[in-house]
Amino acid sequence: MGRQQNTDHIQTTHIGSLPRPHKLLDLLKAKYGHQPYDEDELNSTLAQAVADCVRKQVECGIEIVTDGEYSKPGFFTYIRERFDGFEARPDQKLILFQKEVSAFPEYYAQYFKEAMMGGAILPIVPVVCTKPVRYKGEEKLQIDIANVKAAANAAGGPRRSRVSTSHCAVGRWD
Repeated sequence: MGRQQNTDHIQTTHIGSLPRPHKLLDLLKAKYGHQPYDEDELNSTLAQAVADCVRKQVECGIEIVTDGEYSKPGFFTYIRERFDGFEARPDQKLILFQKEVSAFPEYYAQYFKEAMMGGAILPIVPVVCTKPVRYKGEEKLQIDIANVKAAANAAGGPRRSRVSTSHCAVGRWD
């Protein structure tokens, strides 16, 4: 798609994880928990979940749709799966946006317990960059791109789409 010039409005989008359907969560938990699961069922459930997610975004007026990060079980797992150069540090204290947490302690106590950590598919294990970074997730990226493009086309394309993830939270370097 060529570069689009906006003359009458600013296009809308969002970034980050969206709530995943229970069926997809159950399959991801089985996969990453080393439990039995059907890979074909996971792939078809993922594709359908992304299609539903994109359709809802279109219905809400979102113009640059995302996959809602549905294929990614969590940020740090995403980093470990798709990049070389990072090591898991399970015993390292996780510090997230400390100034904001300090400003609103009651809110974040509940948020970390129920929303962020309580809804996690896997335990959150921080990563540290220990050597040069290299992307290694090309195959998974192609699946993500195919899912979001198919979903955008089914939702009334042509639309701009993107595979979503945030990159700012890796943090510490050794």
